[in-house]
Amino acid sequence: LKLINLKKRKIDFKRPKIAISLVEGLDPNFKSDVYWDPQIKNKKDILIYIESPYLLRKFKQHIPYIEKLKKSGTAIVNLWEEEIYKDNFEDLLQKIKNVKTKSFLNYYLKNISIELVMRVNFWTNFFEKYNIKVHIDSDDLKFDNIAKQIALELVDGCSVGKIKSYITPNCPLFFEYYHNDIFFCWGKRLVENIKKMKMNNMITNIRNLVVSGNLNQINNKEMIEKISKIKKDFKSGGVKKNILILDTSHDDNKNHNEQLMLSKKVNHFYSKVIDFALNDKNVGLIIKPKKNLNYLDKDIKKKISNLVKMKKIYVENNFKVPVKNFAKISDFAISLTVDSLPSAMLEALCENKKLRCVFYDYPRCSKKEKIFSWGNKKVFFNNVDNMLEKVEKSLFIPKSKIGIWPKTFLESLNPFKPVLYNDKAKYYIQNLIKQFQRFKKKDKSISKVNYLFKKKYGNNFIVKI
Repeated sequence: LKLINLKKRKIDFKRPKIAISLVEGLDPNFKSDVYWDPQIKNKKDILIYIESPYLLRKFKQHIPYIEKLKKSGTAIVNLWEEEIYKDNFEDLLQKIKNVKTKSFLNYYLKNISIELVMRVNFWTNFFEKYNIKVHIDSDDLKFDNIAKQIALELVDGCSVGKIKSYITPNCPLFFEYYHNDIFFCWGKRLVENIKKMKMNNMITNIRNLVVSGNLNQINNKEMIEKISKIKKDFKSGGVKKNILILDTSHDDNKNHNEQLMLSKKVNHFYSKVIDFALNDKNVGLIIKPKKNLNYLDKDIKKKISNLVKMKKIYVENNFKVPVKNFAKISDFAISLTVDSLPSAMLEALCENKKLRCVFYDYPRCSKKEKIFSWGNKKVFFNNVDNMLEKVEKSLFIPKSKIGIWPKTFLESLNPFKPVLYNDKAKYYIQNLIKQFQRFKKKDKSISKVNYLFKKKYGNNFIVKI
């Protein structure tokens, strides 16, 4: 893709716009960065920017769709071709450069301060040039997010985010993990967890929580056909119970950057699960891995191949397919987690509240979540082998309490029934940019859209913190 021809496209630089970083893709049939409106109804309100040439290779199959958007009026910008036309922090940058120090720590701090000021300057230029007032970036772990958020404050704009990784209160991993002005939550439980984090200064920027339900709602012809084929294959293979397998991030932990669950432990988990399916003719597995299964031992991969021939297993290799699609046809879910209550499992529960779910509590998050008293050895386990043994014994017992989550928990997790369209997020974001186009000011625009949202959906679905 080439940089858009600004004169040819006649972009209205005065019109407040929504800027979206290309992270998850733009194909409306899968997870999309335009999750509230994958078809992009109001195309002139949207600017999509691509941060590196690598993303063009990654989303090569999306290029025809991106070109179609460009022709219909959506601005597409290659970020590496953008130029800085104004130096907003020349004096500040020079002062930092003039600082003299012999301390290694201070020298390091000086260098990253220079880099931060330069990045803030770049993003301030970018947001001012295109009149960006609403910003959306689905990658929560970018260091550049700090510079983007500072720049948004300087141009009186705001950022919008949504829950991706479930937040356990006071978990150090989530210190400033989410940085947005406006944040979409599944339900009351997440609202309360974020409020606790805010009270303890572990999340400082979020001020507006919107209760929207689960926003990973993908329903397309290809997915419907896939689900239908899985059901048909399992039936012909004699499967009577479908178990959804959800693993977690893992590594050998030798790089010292981030300590995850050991890969050999995950390998052991799969070994036990695969043997379970091989030894019980009535059990089928739907595996939704965090990454591909190439790391598994050869004998496990051979057993998986045997299960494929027996039509007793399905492995989803497209990581952009939401877990909700498989929750509908599953009887039980078994999950691993490395940091908090497993997000994929909870997303499955949002979709199918009758789904029985258990997880291996590797990070010991159950006490922080206050589920220990009723969930110990029923929905969470501190030992993988004990967990799988319990599932095997209880799977075909209808009144078994293993994997049963209380109604109060489920209602606080997500108060809404499964929906096909993200109506609440769509209503909020589309009205947000309309208010910016009307009032120009951040606080007034957010205040007005909050009022409109409450009027339409009720006072309980907007929480100011």
